[in-house]
Amino acid sequence: MFTLIASLALVLPQATDGADARQILWQRSLDDARGLAARDGRPLLVAINADGESASERIVVERYRDPAFVAWTRSFHCVIGSWFRHTPRDHDEQGRRIECPRLGEVTCGEHIALEPALHDAYLMGETIVVDDGVVQRISPRHALVLADGTKAWDLYLLFDFRQLDEVLAKAASEWPVTGATPWALEPELDPSHRARLAREDAAGATVNTDSWLFGVLQRPWVDRGVDAE
Repeated sequence: MFTLIASLALVLPQATDGADARQILWQRSLDDARGLAARDGRPLLVAINADGESASERIVVERYRDPAFVAWTRSFHCVIGSWFRHTPRDHDEQGRRIECPRLGEVTCGEHIALEPALHDAYLMGETIVVDDGVVQRISPRHALVLADGTKAWDLYLLFDFRQLDEVLAKAASEWPVTGATPWALEPELDPSHRARLAREDAAGATVNTDSWLFGVLQRPWVDRGVDAE
């Protein structure tokens, strides 16, 4: 076990963006993630998570906030889908984003919208047998999708998270994080999720609360009969 830990540590990529070492940099949408992948050729790390499922609850705490695990994810463009809402709203009265307290980086509306999008794009068609029945959705689930859309691996029903650690560390070693990004000298052109958020905040971006999309993203909280107050 100590040998495994030591070998994994050797391939930890170095984060260069100054982001929180305990926060995975989830992208806001599949289009955003694909756009970044098209620019630099890095794979997508696709994740599915669900509230109330024991392994899903554990992985949020034991891996998604673990600096070593987070460091490996820096080699990829990360997207996560979860159908569960954790805040009543995605924006405050000034139009500022309210990040999901469970996952960080994205709003609840964004990870809710990503759940069906990720399944439709990459995760359907697998035969997943659980308790003698076949299901189409399972959590937690993690897949590495190459820039051409093919899946390098797709993991679920793991008995030990170290299985995920091993394949993720290996993939990170194949896609190491290098030094400064090409946008270091022209930050206003940086297409990354975090840079765009910073520009929007600086410009005082507001959300259109009359839009159809805004209504859809707010609705799941109400549909589940949860008191938003």
